[in-house]
Amino acid sequence: MQDYMNGASRNMEAMHHMEARRSNEDKRFMEAAQRMEASRGCGTNIDKFPVAMAYVPWQKFDKMFDDLEKAYCSGTIFPELNKPFTGRRCV
Repeated sequence: MQDYMNGASRNMEAMHHMEARRSNEDKRFMEAAQRMEASRGCGTNIDKFPVAMAYVPWQKFDKMFDDLEKAYCSGTIFPELNKPFTGRRCV
């Protein structure tokens, strides 16, 4: 029973250590994100931006890729959704 308790105690210690490490990583990520926003001049005040309106057309099911390898490489099984990023506009 004592061995079980020692093992449980070590597991709890490891969990607390992992949570503390994850918390530090989250904190560093948030600080980096804030520095990036500040360097772009955006700040964190989003009240100055207008509300956006999105337009999403209805999608019609037309066909699927026959070649599953091509579908896997495209990230979709639907050819209509295969819009590779070219740096400018979708193709």
